[in-house]
Amino acid sequence: MRKQFYTITVIIIMCGVILSNATAAEYVMTNLGLGGASKINNNGVVVKSGEIWDNGTVTTIGTLDEKLRFARDINNSGQVAGFLLVSNPAPVYGSDAFSYEDGSINYIYTGTNIENYATGINEGGIIVGWNREPSTGGYARAFYYDGTMHNLGTINNVTWESYARNINDNNIVVGFSYITQPGTGNTDYHAFYCDISDGVLHDMGILGTSGRSIAYEINNNNQIVGYSEITPGGAHNAFIYEIGGSMINLGTLSGGTSYANDINNNGVVVGNSDGFAFIWDETNGMRNLNDLISAGSGWTLTSANGINDAGQIVGTASYEGQIYGFLLDYSPTSAVPEPLTCILLALSSIAIYFNKLRA
Repeated sequence: MRKQFYTITVIIIMCGVILSNATAAEYVMTNLGLGGASKINNNGVVVKSGEIWDNGTVTTIGTLDEKLRFARDINNSGQVAGFLLVSNPAPVYGSDAFSYEDGSINYIYTGTNIENYATGINEGGIIVGWNREPSTGGYARAFYYDGTMHNLGTINNVTWESYARNINDNNIVVGFSYITQPGTGNTDYHAFYCDISDGVLHDMGILGTSGRSIAYEINNNNQIVGYSEITPGGAHNAFIYEIGGSMINLGTLSGGTSYANDINNNGVVVGNSDGFAFIWDETNGMRNLNDLISAGSGWTLTSANGINDAGQIVGTASYEGQIYGFLLDYSPTSAVPEPLTCILLALSSIAIYFNKLRA
């Protein structure tokens, strides 16, 4: 009987240890190879550098000798938007924006552009980015491309620069624009959103009283994420913004800086803060993704760049001095036995012990 008592005691102690350390890995990580990953669509297809990754199969966009090709976004139909750096002429580099679908590359030209960058694409195949051309004095202009190039202008119609970063399925573009004329001494730029139906760039403001902000992404609920300076030239903090509202500061991991890089249609945000990749949601706030993968892997997740509606996350990591892309799949039961299992085992053992006492 005493032996049984000791056995039960050991079981209870072990369950206590497991429960006290039940910080189970929530994600299983897949190594996507050298180079950071940019975005992931709802089919789990990833774009990274000049490649498409689909369940372990890698497709190179263009030819292997084109090392400076960058795929930036992919929609659920598998259409990719990106750009290729080119000598224009050497050693001055320009860029050619492109779309890619079913093995075919389509370059986006207006004939006089010095540079074209494509950075986002929606489900309708509308591409956004920015370009430079002589007609704007060489200043960058945000654009959307639906088979025809449309320049979007700037906040307050200043003659300086604007940059589009992405577009949602409601055809609302987000990015940033300088807010004053060049030569005034004010080099602040603000995040904007723009419905292409009217072409008006709406100033989203900043988190502080003055400084800069950038909008990176927008979901189909018109929630926008990016970053804003808190003080001019000071720390940057990630924000979430809903059209008609104001910026909400998402904070940081350890008091430094943070950048929100993407948001899915469930309102879950990913980005980087103080050198580490993060995930943010309304329930849990900002969490370090390195705390949510198996400990002791040797990997450091430095930036989360994309998240799809299934919660799969892609981004950039470092391992043994090299930069890699990663994919995280949500799997909260992958690491530790369920606490309920331990509790049931302990209760069953206690019941057997007392039944023996009554026998």
